[in-house]
Amino acid sequence: MALDELAQARLRQAYITASETTQKAIVRRLASEFGISEPTVRRYAKSGEWDAIRSAADHLEGVVAKEVKARVKATSVKPEMAVGGEILDTSEMLSLAIHDLYGSISVAQTKSKEGAASSLARLIELYRKFNPITIDELVDLALSIPGFDPVAFARRLRERIEKAG
Repeated sequence: MALDELAQARLRQAYITASETTQKAIVRRLASEFGISEPTVRRYAKSGEWDAIRSAADHLEGVVAKEVKARVKATSVKPEMAVGGEILDTSEMLSLAIHDLYGSISVAQTKSKEGAASSLARLIELYRKFNPITIDELVDLALSIPGFDPVAFARRLRERIEKAG
């Protein structure tokens, strides 16, 4: 049975974030939850290289866990205080994870590269959520657009402000 696009996306998310440690357990549970056969779950997972994405996510978790442990050890603070945000700098953690994952792409096996790249894109997106683009960065981006017209930009900005207001 084929799943529609939304159901496939939900299946993918459930597969990638599954807490089970074996593929067999993941496939069994998801087949039951989604009302499809186990071979169908395996086929979607194989075609989408979901195991590679799970592997990249596990690697990322390891990087973050190592950094948390190092910071806790260096500061002699209880782990729950470190995770609570006082010691951990989200931007720094994401930067370290992005750097480490980016470095691992060049040495990853071909199947793992897509998963690592996908995880890297999500990390960059998350980094941007914690560190929104500044006005100066936005100006630099606008000026780098070929054929940028400041008058047209100002007019469109004014229109959007009036429409939103």
